[in-house]
Amino acid sequence: MGHRVVMITDSRLVRGPGGEPATTDPALVGRGWNRGLDVPDMKYVVRVEDRRDDRAEAVDAEVTPLPYYVGLGAFVRNLPSLLRLLWKAVREADVVVTRLPGLIGLLTVVVTTVARRPLALEVVGDISEALGRRTLLQRMISRTAARLTAKAVKRARGVRYVTQQTLQASYPCAPAARSVAFSSVQLGPWLSAPRAMPAEAPTIVAVGSQEQLYKGHDLLIEALPAVRDEIPGTQLVLIGGGRSQGYLRDLARQGGMEDHVTFAGHVKDTAEVIRHVDRGWVYAMPSRTEGLPRALVEAMSREKPCVASRVGGITELLDDLQLVDVDDLAQLARSLTQILGDANLRARLGRENKDRISPYLPGALARASQDWTGIVLSLGDPRRTQVDNL
Repeated sequence: MGHRVVMITDSRLVRGPGGEPATTDPALVGRGWNRGLDVPDMKYVVRVEDRRDDRAEAVDAEVTPLPYYVGLGAFVRNLPSLLRLLWKAVREADVVVTRLPGLIGLLTVVVTTVARRPLALEVVGDISEALGRRTLLQRMISRTAARLTAKAVKRARGVRYVTQQTLQASYPCAPAARSVAFSSVQLGPWLSAPRAMPAEAPTIVAVGSQEQLYKGHDLLIEALPAVRDEIPGTQLVLIGGGRSQGYLRDLARQGGMEDHVTFAGHVKDTAEVIRHVDRGWVYAMPSRTEGLPRALVEAMSREKPCVASRVGGITELLDDLQLVDVDDLAQLARSLTQILGDANLRARLGRENKDRISPYLPGALARASQDWTGIVLSLGDPRRTQVDNL
């Protein structure tokens, strides 16, 4: 029997050159938006910004556009339209798939529960990390959001976690639910591309969106002077674009680092991204929140030593020598300095990192994706016993 699977996420698309729903994220082009779930005729419900971007490439899916908004205030203003469109999409579905954390994801869980439709969840991060815990207000909001997310996960009949144990501990699924654990990282050309020579100068490379600051590019800029005091000539290359880039450029200028920070911007060509990563001496990801970051696994596949924060699934990827606490500038600078200053250490960490990525090789991903697809499609069978709504 056929199943109408609808995926609803917080992702954001733009309009391509021909006005079609499109993306500037190479990982989402074509069928990349549903990586890890092999359902050919799945419908995609997502925010679409009403502007054309000639850099964007089409997504291979039937797309229902949601109102485009950025921020909590705009979410509230668009709530009536969001509820109307989500209700229509959910009522037409046999199975609903959504992702958490995210406001659209939480709203979808509520609508799906009311509409009595089977729900499958992809848990891709920890909302309490994303919201921060530095102030009392942040801690209160984070705890509330984490409780709501935990309840939402309990309602799902199928759950995919991108970590092996970290997110499962914070957001366990219902006992009767079926779950899988895998990240949909697709290494592809990262495994076979020719290796570029490292840069002559000590170079730190970071890849990630600059739409917000959660990737920690600001921390790398602020830590750079201390690193250069110990490792003269160190350069920082930041790959990515977004609304925060102006702030990051100002930060580099104010710290006297504008001549030592390269803003490569959005790099569409995968081969060019690989070349940047290969030329780096160290790959850095001092994120404030993560699930299991694709870019970090990709860098590890290129035998790169890494420095990353202790958040989400990163702790499952790297040893303690390569981990730093969130927002700890002194620790970040020390770790970068230690690895940049020791060629033997860099070589050893690079080899060990490549050995750790075996769960993300194409064969392992194909098997895990097949299992997840089977779980999602089985939820559309009315003969299956439903998990009690908690």
